[in-house]
Amino acid sequence: MQDIGDSFWYAIAVCAKREQCVAITLGQIGIEQFLPTYIVIKRYSDRLKRLAQPLFPGYVFAKVLANDRLHVLQVPHVLSIVGTRRGPTPIDDIEIEAVRKSVSFAPDCQPWPFLQEGQRVRIIDGPLAGVEGTLVECKGRSRLVVGIGLLQRFLSVEVDRECVQPLAGNSHLLHTSERQPRQI
Repeated sequence: MQDIGDSFWYAIAVCAKREQCVAITLGQIGIEQFLPTYIVIKRYSDRLKRLAQPLFPGYVFAKVLANDRLHVLQVPHVLSIVGTRRGPTPIDDIEIEAVRKSVSFAPDCQPWPFLQEGQRVRIIDGPLAGVEGTLVECKGRSRLVVGIGLLQRFLSVEVDRECVQPLAGNSHLLHTSERQPRQI
């Protein structure tokens, strides 16, 4: 059971293309927020442009006290706090930290489809040391997939296979031929 004085990370469902607006508003009212993004290169008729896109479209993460959840729901463009019939479901701090580290230290982050198979691994060396995720093979390269299980939204970063250590109880890898990443 949650203590009223404890703050937890929640996934906040927001209107389409309003993630940045909601993140800014949450920050302005004093609520810690996190909007992970990745860079997309868009081609226009006369130029290429680099744009930051949300890694988890339709969601912003907020660290909220139980009695402050109503303030979050009153922010324009917020649809709901993700949860079950019992109420909002907190996200594990470890999952948020894994996404935060991946976005900060790996410039090649990109969205990744929900996976049910694959080997769980831990990075043992480099700036992502300690981050756990699923190891996959894509186009002959190893990638670590991390994300928010509650939302079934993930991101992947390229990793050096020598820097990963399998976690106990896993015995297989997910290969490209088994599951292709969707193109964005």
